[in-house]
Amino acid sequence: MDIKAVCSSGEKIEVQLLNEYNMVERTLFYWSKLYTEDLKAGENYSDLNRTIAINILGYNLFKVHQNFHSVYKIQNIQTGELFTNLLEIQCIELPKFSKTKPDMNDPLHRWLLFLTEDEDQQNLMEVFKLDQLVSKADEKLRRLSADEEVIRTYQLREKYSNRSRNHVTVSCFFFSIYPHAVDIIQF
Repeated sequence: MDIKAVCSSGEKIEVQLLNEYNMVERTLFYWSKLYTEDLKAGENYSDLNRTIAINILGYNLFKVHQNFHSVYKIQNIQTGELFTNLLEIQCIELPKFSKTKPDMNDPLHRWLLFLTEDEDQQNLMEVFKLDQLVSKADEKLRRLSADEEVIRTYQLREKYSNRSRNHVTVSCFFFSIYPHAVDIIQF
């Protein structure tokens, strides 16, 4: 797991970044753990909170469509009736996003431009002007990047996990999509 947060509404959100070549199974595993972790024996099932898993992928997971953002829920396949809103899984495939024309009016597009490592500086400056949250995330990332202890800790984690994306950036993206998230529990 890369980022785990709880919203003030009680919703739980988890962001997965690393490609382990078993993303579907891994997503369901971490989603289920997150969904059930707070329920103690004898407690009421109605106390379970909505749980959202977000996969930001540096590769294409789904070959059958070209949508870069997919949202999955459990529903009746004949009627389309939603079984529950307690489960949501989102997949964002960055290679597919890179082939689309970004819409600067869409907050998700602005964040994905920010997360894209090779994004044009002119586009980034426009993103910063349009989106104060992205601009603040960039400022925070720059401050953290100048802190030697933070860099050392990040490098150790990077070495251990062999990850390539900056988790601070993703957590800021995550909080702009889910502004009621109040507490990062784990990176």
